[in-house]
Amino acid sequence: MEIDDTVDVDESIVVNLNPTRLQRLCEHFRKRKLIWSIVLIILIVAIIVNPIVIVTMNKEKREKTSTTQITTVEIKKATVAHITTEKTVAAATAGKPEQITTTEKTTQIATETTATEEIIPPIIINENTTWQQSAVTVAGGNGKGLELNQLGQPWGIYVDEDSGDTYIADRWNSRIVRWKFGANTGELAAGGKSEIGNLNFPSDVILDKEKTSLIICDHDNKRVIRWFLQNSQDPKILISNISCFGLAMDNDGNLYISDYGKHQVIRWQEGDKEGTVVAGGNGRGNRLNQLLYPRFIFVDGNHSVYVTDSSNNRVMKWMENATAGTMIAHGIVTDKHPILLNQPRGVIVDHVGNIYISMAGNNQITRWSPGATEGVLVVGEKQSGRGPTQLNDPYDLSFDRQGNLYVLDLGNSRLQKFVIDHKTTGMEIDDTVDVDESIVVNLNQTRLQRLCEHFRKRKLIWTIVLIILIVAIIVNPIVIVTMKKKKGEKTSTTQITTVEIITATAVHITTATKITTEKTAAVAAATIITTGKSAQITTTEEIVQTATTATEELIPLVIINEDTKWKQSATTVVGGKKRGDGLNQLKQPLGIYVDEDSESIYIADTDNNRIVRWKFGAKNGTIVAGGNGQGDNIDQLRSPTDIVLNKEKTSLIICDSYNKRVIRWSLQNSQSKEILISDISCWGLAIHNNGDLYISDYKKHQIRRLQQGDKEATIVVGYHGQENQLNQLNEPKYIFVDKDHSVYVADFKNNRVMKWMRNAFEGTLVAPGKASDESHNSLMKPIGVIVDHVGNIYVSNDYAFQIKRWSPGAKEGVPVVGEKQIGSDGPTELSHPYDLSFDRQGNLYVLSYGTNRLQKFVIDRD
Repeated sequence: MEIDDTVDVDESIVVNLNPTRLQRLCEHFRKRKLIWSIVLIILIVAIIVNPIVIVTMNKEKREKTSTTQITTVEIKKATVAHITTEKTVAAATAGKPEQITTTEKTTQIATETTATEEIIPPIIINENTTWQQSAVTVAGGNGKGLELNQLGQPWGIYVDEDSGDTYIADRWNSRIVRWKFGANTGELAAGGKSEIGNLNFPSDVILDKEKTSLIICDHDNKRVIRWFLQNSQDPKILISNISCFGLAMDNDGNLYISDYGKHQVIRWQEGDKEGTVVAGGNGRGNRLNQLLYPRFIFVDGNHSVYVTDSSNNRVMKWMENATAGTMIAHGIVTDKHPILLNQPRGVIVDHVGNIYISMAGNNQITRWSPGATEGVLVVGEKQSGRGPTQLNDPYDLSFDRQGNLYVLDLGNSRLQKFVIDHKTTGMEIDDTVDVDESIVVNLNQTRLQRLCEHFRKRKLIWTIVLIILIVAIIVNPIVIVTMKKKKGEKTSTTQITTVEIITATAVHITTATKITTEKTAAVAAATIITTGKSAQITTTEEIVQTATTATEELIPLVIINEDTKWKQSATTVVGGKKRGDGLNQLKQPLGIYVDEDSESIYIADTDNNRIVRWKFGAKNGTIVAGGNGQGDNIDQLRSPTDIVLNKEKTSLIICDSYNKRVIRWSLQNSQSKEILISDISCWGLAIHNNGDLYISDYKKHQIRRLQQGDKEATIVVGYHGQENQLNQLNEPKYIFVDKDHSVYVADFKNNRVMKWMRNAFEGTLVAPGKASDESHNSLMKPIGVIVDHVGNIYVSNDYAFQIKRWSPGAKEGVPVVGEKQIGSDGPTELSHPYDLSFDRQGNLYVLSYGTNRLQKFVIDRD
């Protein structure tokens, strides 16, 4: 800011000295030298401390402004200064004092200055800021659809505060929609206007620096496109052949793009053809100079790039020109603690450097303060939902100038606005000083004398005051340092009291855990789960007992890992009486579901066209669905291939394969049946612990998800037909869904198992195979798949007779049960193993299609 350092008449210091007064002043200092010595000491300390304080304040101010908006405005300020100066000079001429007065004429000067200023919210957001937990829907919220008052699983947003508009990348509708502030419907801003303007699943959108055009990440067209707001028929391709996901722009107008295919972030300037790599670019991996499928990004005022490094479960900060990033928010693959990161998506940064992150599969937004080892929940609930306090797969994030938090709620196809709680904010302070705010000191002889007399009469009081001030100046920094140290010690004490485990059924476990540490610690899940006891770490802090509720899927209480073994001689728990239709027999069964709450095993008895329930230890089963002959009536089944229980465990969900439907069959009322999905060649089923149902369609080579309340299922895996590319499947069979909604697929005719993370456009090969059995441990025609706690995959093959374990990154599987040769009825033998399951104790269940029995391999606890 330009400073006007002119001095007006009323601001001048008028000093009229003569020899007599000078002598009096000297005498005054001689008699009161102690007092003035103390004053001088204070002045010296103030002179030394003041620049440090100013520098610190300026530094803090720069740090605050460095993390805010990219948008800049030009401010023109016209200043008119009236200057009149009167100087009084004492001169000695011929031994006589003579007063000379000179007066300068008043001059009017008009100046115009232009400054570039960042748009910073008037409210300072910091680690104490909170938001009202009940959000307001500002866009969408009318169900998934094509209408202008609807959205179709949107991904990216841009809030333009100058116009009050919000731009949304409406992904499934392949368009960009603009919603005016307070509007009930949106307006089509981009998409479907010309050959070049046909968007294909856009993932993000921003405005350029001049706000004359949109910059769009045209995801499936693999390009970044400029769409002019004034001429929507004339879009321009900026970058081609880029798997773009997120966009950001700095104050200089430089464009940043995350390329999830090349695992890097690039900076693009006007005139560039390819752009410059500013983060990643060293191949896929988890080193500090690498990224793995980066998603949304944020750029601060210092050109530092914040990246949601999705598959590495972390957020990285890459400073300008850095060769490696800094991990500022981290997580773990199995999500043992709910506040750690797991597949982060959206990221924004507040004024003081706190990071706000959304995660796939987690329905809350967390805040990570600088140096934190775990995040703090700010909005959202643990369970997904459609209420004003709930989110369902939150994606992109944004603040406005008032500090309100915008969250794009992908699963509910809406944009939620969480209003800031003003009681917890720090208001921005304008510390500039205008002319009328200046301190005018006009000292003359009378006032100086009065001041000296005042100090003389009250010298004892002022001496005490000065001593107190000196002590305060010395002690205050020590107190501040000590308080910060204590605060740091307190904040470093982190209690980890919940362990969430990846599974396949919904079981609610309440655990009371006593954990107190002086440093952030990760509690070993195996200790808590295996023993069933509280894990206590002895420290000097008080012990805090916290009761937590974890939602667990079908993964045992025993932690299964790459070292786990099972006894090779299995027990037949269902069937084994040769092929038949008796209640103690099975006929080419395909799918199983183990429910430990009711101590039951449900079996899709395929060729008997029925679902049979076997109680633990029972010698005969009970027909619970079908059994009325082969047919397509509502009470009939035709070659069912799989079975699960719904979240409430009140109904069966049956894959009625040859009738090409998925049907709900009530356990409480045998007359209550409902067709959930028609015209689907279903094979495998899986249910997430939030109630979402996943179905493999082996004819359309895809996996669909049916959420509670939806009428139609959504394709989540396989979009591009029958082939062997990473975005394709070929007759998928059984599936497994983990807590993060990642889908593991037995890709039958491609001889592989694929992992598709939530909302991914292509899968990751996690268990490769070969067209011929060149290696005994490679995959050939995989059927069943389950996953343990640490990510090991267990696979059954139609043309192999063993169950193999594939550790993350392995090229070959390791046999865990079964023999190399086809078996008959022996306890160590398998014949065409199909579906698989674990129980809570870690026992492995294998449905042997060829011998019409269910085998239980007991875990080897030794």
